[in-house]
This record gives sequence, C-alpha cells and structure tokens, in this order.
Amino acid sequence: MNLLLANESDCRFFKFWFHDQLCDGISYQGELFCQFHSFSAQRRDQAYDLGSRLLDRGISVIICCSRQRYSLGINLRNNWDAYGEREKQQVLLEVQGMDSVLSQLLR
Repeated sequence: MNLLLANESDCRFFKFWFHDQLCDGISYQGELFCQFHSFSAQRRDQAYDLGSRLLDRGISVIICCSRQRYSLGINLRNNWDAYGEREKQQVLLEVQGMDSVLSQLLR
C-alpha cells in the first residue's frame, strides 16, 4: 500500500459516475483515485493523519498539495469498494468527527 504525495499541478481532476453517484476523481501517474476529502492548507497535518490511518487499514491514498488545499484520494484499484457499508461509514464518521473538532478549535 502507498501514500503518494503530489503537487496539485501534476494531477488531473475529473468527474465520474461510481456506485450511482457523481464523484470527483484524481489521475496521477497512470493511477486513478476517488477524491475522498479536502483540507485547507492550514490543516495539512490532519490530511497526513487521515492518509496514514487509511494506509494502516490497507487503503492506498494520494495527497494532492497546493497552497490552498490538500486533497486526499483513495486509489480505485484498492478493495475500497469491497469494504462493507458499515466500514465505509466508520471511516466517514472519523473524518466528520475530526472536522468537527478542528472547526471548534479554530474558532
């Protein structure tokens, strides 16, 4: 499993249809990623933390960096779609909880 770091200018962004919904995609060096979450540049530590946690679960990710944001994408070659809805929801809840805590801290 990999955690890739890339300059946003080296990535191509696109839209695609996946599991009955329109998704944001990232293409980098022949790999395709589903954009999972974006962080402001001030929250880059949280982007790296979430990327590391996903990597610990066996999910390859990319973090696309720019001056304004850090976008985290999940490699579409992963078994991400093999994860059950419950597992996906748990990851989403972790992300939402982290965003909620960060929002309160930054106020």
